[in-house]
Amino acid sequence: MPLTKQEETKQPNEIITSAINVIDTITDPVLKANVLSAMSILAAEKYSKDLIKKYVRRDQLMQSALFQEWVADFVEEATEKAIEETQEKMAIAMLCEGDSIQKVVKISELSIKKVRELKKSLAELDTTE
Repeated sequence: MPLTKQEETKQPNEIITSAINVIDTITDPVLKANVLSAMSILAAEKYSKDLIKKYVRRDQLMQSALFQEWVADFVEEATEKAIEETQEKMAIAMLCEGDSIQKVVKISELSIKKVRELKKSLAELDTTE
């Protein structure tokens, strides 16, 4: 594959084009999309995202089962993180208003341990100010 053995004289766009030409010979559309995804990721280690985007479209990558799985995993992780951050911000606001730990746990759905840690952190901030 052109990305693994490149000539010193070739320009980055020529290397990417050569790789895509090789990938274009794959007849199975799912395999082709998977290889294109992998090539894009590997190429991003050496070449700019803009260069890669010039030759690889998002819709081409979305045909890859592997890429779809990565996107789904990313979305799931991002959603979980956003929920956790929102719960923590809500808990902090409630604790600042003087709500009880039990009420904060019930409404925020955070563990009692986490709410106690947040309360302790708030108390430490109070003493440093």
